Amino acid sequence: MLKVSPMKTSLRFALSLFLAGWSLSAQDLVENCPYKLEVASDYLRDFGFASHELVEEIYASIARCDSDTPDANFAHGMLGRFYAQNEQDIEAAFSRIEKAAVQKHATAAKTLALMLKEGEGCIMNLEASEDWLKEAYNLGDDEAAYILGYYYLKGLGSIRQSYNKAVRWFSKSHHPMAKHWLALCQYQGLGETQNKKLALASLQENQNDNSLYLHDFLVNTAADSTKIDNSNPIINHIAKGDVQRQYVYADNNGIETAKQAYLIAWDWAKERIQQIVPISFAFTTTEGQTQFEFKKEQQEITGNVALLGDQAAFEDFSFTLTNPFPDHEVEKELFVDLFTAQFYQTLIQDTPVVIGETEGWVANYNEPAPPISLVLIDPWNGLLQHERQAVQHDPHNIITNYPNQFTTDLVVLFELEQEENVQVNIYHFNNLDQFELLPHQRLSEGEHIIRTDTTGWPSGLYVIQLFAGDQLHRKLILKEY
Repeated sequence: MLKVSPMKTSLRFALSLFLAGWSLSAQDLVENCPYKLEVASDYLRDFGFASHELVEEIYASIARCDSDTPDANFAHGMLGRFYAQNEQDIEAAFSRIEKAAVQKHATAAKTLALMLKEGEGCIMNLEASEDWLKEAYNLGDDEAAYILGYYYLKGLGSIRQSYNKAVRWFSKSHHPMAKHWLALCQYQGLGETQNKKLALASLQENQNDNSLYLHDFLVNTAADSTKIDNSNPIINHIAKGDVQRQYVYADNNGIETAKQAYLIAWDWAKERIQQIVPISFAFTTTEGQTQFEFKKEQQEITGNVALLGDQAAFEDFSFTLTNPFPDHEVEKELFVDLFTAQFYQTLIQDTPVVIGETEGWVANYNEPAPPISLVLIDPWNGLLQHERQAVQHDPHNIITNYPNQFTTDLVVLFELEQEENVQVNIYHFNNLDQFELLPHQRLSEGEHIIRTDTTGWPSGLYVIQLFAGDQLHRKLILKEY
């Protein structure tokens, strides 16, 4: 979870002096505006920690202090966010903060980056968010380096995951949570040499509540996610990443009840297994309605599922996972919502295995779930699915999207192995609503990104349809109900 620091005590003192000056004359008020705006700007960077009454006092004190200066644009932009009643108000606030950022206001640049990340008053744009965080850091905002490190650590959306970049940016920051995550990287050996003793010492020296909690948790429970029992040879094979993917149809006729099933939670780079949880999982169809059945320890879930080729979209697929590295008592579990899965089959030591790579959300962290795989061992009594020859025509899905499920802003990414004629459409499962994402055109080899504002689109299931040369690729996604 991305965490920021509350307002400093020294800032509260400055604010008290600032608010005490209301009895100034009109002339003095105008002359005092730069100071008032500077203090208000400094305070409002953390208005999420403020009382409504205090923000109202700040608003009243600078109401007649407005101009096209960095502090004025930032302060009034932040107040605009606080008092926004509709999307137009948020867009206006974004515009003021963007002006301040362009005028080299460091905190505005960081705030703009966070608004771009969330699509607040703008089209969500994580690449622009990344750029503005770098600008904020260059302007002197230390926290921006920590946020950048967090982006790279987890690979949010279209930001490519990189432990090396995460460690490099965490190292640039003096923010307590940057030191926290840097110690965790050292504990796990992510992006730097593993050294648990030094990592625990760093957590203890950080004197941050989150770090102290994690330190005590690791010491008292001897938690060690770097040593997972891969005694099952099939799981061990999957952990090495040495599998040959083959196409599979994700319906109850194609994926039957497996003899064994596991849920595998990975690290953010999908390089190391963090948890292996025995489960049962199956699809069943009754009177044309397909459902999934999922059991994990004391949790039993049954819900509707929509199927398209090798993909599935789930309704109400929510469960908990143990958080291997909690930094607060309320974060000892991860509340996971799985939205979609793309399945493939493979043969491991002469045993057929179906693996579903999922996309989901961690509700209590408000961010995408780490990579989670559904592993179904031998669902066909020693046989591979008859449609395995289809892999030659659809070896993998080149489409990814963020977020899944989406609300208004939708980012679609795809990668071409060679120059191709490409067209991208998206249509609703009701077959009534279809939208063009990319008109027919010639595109070069490599990665391509499409950003779309889906305001006004009906909720429900959608299919992204990408024509590349003579190949058709499809991706099932979900718009929030």
